[in-house]
Amino acid sequence: MRKVKLKYICTSFSTSLARSQLSDTGKYPVFGASGIMGFLETYHSECPYLGIIKDGAGVGRINKYPAFSSLLGTLTYIVPNESIDIDWLKYAIMGLRLGDNIDKTTIPHIYFSEYGNLYVSEIPLPEQQKIASYLDRRCSQIDALIANAQKQIERLKALKDAVLRETLSEGANITGISSEQYTKTKMGSIGTYKKGPFGSSLKKSMFVPKGEKTYKVYEQKNAIYKNATLGYYYISEEKFNELKSFEIYPNDIIISCAGTIGECYEIPADAEKGIINQALMYVRLNQNMDTLFFTYLFEYVIKTILLIDSNGSAMKNIPPFDKIKPFIISIPSTKEDQHKLAKYIQKKIKVITNLIEIKQKKIEKLQQYKKSLIYEYVTGKKEI
Repeated sequence: MRKVKLKYICTSFSTSLARSQLSDTGKYPVFGASGIMGFLETYHSECPYLGIIKDGAGVGRINKYPAFSSLLGTLTYIVPNESIDIDWLKYAIMGLRLGDNIDKTTIPHIYFSEYGNLYVSEIPLPEQQKIASYLDRRCSQIDALIANAQKQIERLKALKDAVLRETLSEGANITGISSEQYTKTKMGSIGTYKKGPFGSSLKKSMFVPKGEKTYKVYEQKNAIYKNATLGYYYISEEKFNELKSFEIYPNDIIISCAGTIGECYEIPADAEKGIINQALMYVRLNQNMDTLFFTYLFEYVIKTILLIDSNGSAMKNIPPFDKIKPFIISIPSTKEDQHKLAKYIQKKIKVITNLIEIKQKKIEKLQQYKKSLIYEYVTGKKEI
């Protein structure tokens, strides 16, 4: 099967259109990565076209858009030539897997000037339409299975939240610990909390290579992945002494504070000496508090506070300390009973977590199968 460069079967352009230029009352829709973002009194394309995310999250993702509409500047327009079926072209470009090998440690970008030189199969229009129709049907079936698995994951996450809520609010009824063995206290009284330094106090320009008198800078990934060895940022002894109030010790709990929030991790005894960065906080628990119990308690408390404040919207940042510390909690009075309750929660949640992992693996397999299916048919490895 003959091959042809992508740039010979379509044209591409982009604009600098920003969200701030849109209105709510214009006649023509403007699309962004997540759907309609606003409206304009004019449009950039009078025929259907494809749009590829060229910057940021989701880079390389492609969708079909209607005539008489526009795209934000973070997407690139792809307009097929007359002899090219737009739906087939969408699958042909998906087969190139443009976003798979992009470096995502920085803000990723892709450019038509580069991927336009990639080759796609040269197929007659009737065959294109046949392939596109087949892939539409098969991909819709796969997408439905993925959507169903995602719904099941959301239900399982809700069940996990319910286990936390019911156990921590009704623990005496569940574990046999009598209500007389519970005490009410404020969240702020069970330990010492400390948020990481402001960004201006700790910048990348201050980091130095690891050496004899350097100290580790702990990051969110240490909390999220429960691993003290991750990361390679270090500061000098002089900077460490300046930021010594942010030093962490074995048995301190570090907590992620932005994006993936509320992930708790206990610093192990053999961890490197260092400080937390601005995306973490540490909690130094009182002697009568069980660490495992605290991790579940903290997750329950921040979810409760955020639910009250934002009606259940997605968590993006840790609640301010002045909201966490006064929160009244009812907890077992002894460390032993706290641990008993925590182990009960752990056992319940482990079952749910395992089920979520099974569903997530199913989604990954379906997504990989979909990619393989598209690749095989648009490259001619399989025929209809």
